[in-house]
Amino acid sequence: MDALLRRRLLAASLLVALSGTGCGMLGQEADRQVDDSFADPSLPVRRAQSPDGPRAPSTLPPVEKPTLPVPARPPAAVVPADAAAPTPPGAVTPVSASDAKPAADTASSAVRPIATVGTDNFISDEEVSMMMKQRAMDYLMLKGDERVKKEKEVYKEELKKLIDRELILTEFLGRVKKNNPGALPELWEQAGKMADGQLRMRRQAFNIKSDAELAAKLAEQGMDFKLFRRQIERQALMSMFLNTILKDKSGTPTLAQVQDYYTRHADEYKSEDKVKFQHLFVSTARFDTADAAKKRAEELFTAARGGADFVKLVKEHGHGDSVLRGGAGVGEKRGEIQPPELEKVIWDIKPGNFSGVLPSENGFHVIRVLEREVAGVRQLDEKLQTEIRNKLADQSTKAEVDKLTAQLWRQIGVTIVEER
Repeated sequence: MDALLRRRLLAASLLVALSGTGCGMLGQEADRQVDDSFADPSLPVRRAQSPDGPRAPSTLPPVEKPTLPVPARPPAAVVPADAAAPTPPGAVTPVSASDAKPAADTASSAVRPIATVGTDNFISDEEVSMMMKQRAMDYLMLKGDERVKKEKEVYKEELKKLIDRELILTEFLGRVKKNNPGALPELWEQAGKMADGQLRMRRQAFNIKSDAELAAKLAEQGMDFKLFRRQIERQALMSMFLNTILKDKSGTPTLAQVQDYYTRHADEYKSEDKVKFQHLFVSTARFDTADAAKKRAEELFTAARGGADFVKLVKEHGHGDSVLRGGAGVGEKRGEIQPPELEKVIWDIKPGNFSGVLPSENGFHVIRVLEREVAGVRQLDEKLQTEIRNKLADQSTKAEVDKLTAQLWRQIGVTIVEER
């Protein structure tokens, strides 16, 4: 892998970990419903005829560049953020954010819409570009037609996520304006605090000291910090609305439902033989005789079994590369254990126990097994019950969000702008 591509992948992985700005609650069923919405001529969705949905650019520039080519659009589609025309009451705009959002939050002086939601709200090329860059690892390693096809898929998926988000926000803000317009500033303030909190946690996770440093890293990838933050803020606002309207529609799955899912999906919970272990190696090359090396290994084994810190023993007295891994052994599954001679005994050792001193061609080994999973179907213990319960709750939430977005696609006009 060349150095430039490696830098792009590393940058993309950082953006993915930092962002999490996509809808996240829409699953395959939601995607299918939106695809049906695109295809249904009875819906208020206007778009140029294309069998592929919204058309992605045939090629993408390097991730480091500041812009992403987008389909050609009529000049009239260019909408300055500081246009003199007043924003109609109730409009939700992605740049000026007239709903109690200050003009200082504007990410750029002019944007080009890729899709409009309702009569005033729109999705900009810069927003879709940012979302695609966060998924650059999905296509950077591909070449030729395969890469072009994947870019189109990513483009369409991210555009749909943004449209779904703006449909939900249009509905949410419309309800607030109708029933309690004075609450809008407080809502935006709360969403802003949530966005700042998420950014702070992500900076800490990657040892990024300030927003200025994060903004510089984003700028290296051609991404605007204010737009990046705005994406997180709008995601937070959408989550507030969904949590409110869905809290009474999906209760906690019962134990009977968990057991039923477990029975019907047993294949999902099959496990392989797995082991996690620590490894201490004493090399005969470090001693005058093999017997001297063996004696030293036995002394270390006795100390470990007596309660000495095994990791400390490895770091201070070990001669193998496990010293560099804090004592961790190599391999977890059958056929992966290194060195191979450890395979003969490691699967019979119970968690917390030691192997004893194991001779090999170059020295002596002492291993301690930390964790052990036996091949078979996982038991429906408390941990797995919680895992299934969360999965069922997520499925229920996604189903409700699917219904909502499908309804909003039918109620609110959506225009997809494409190259003809």
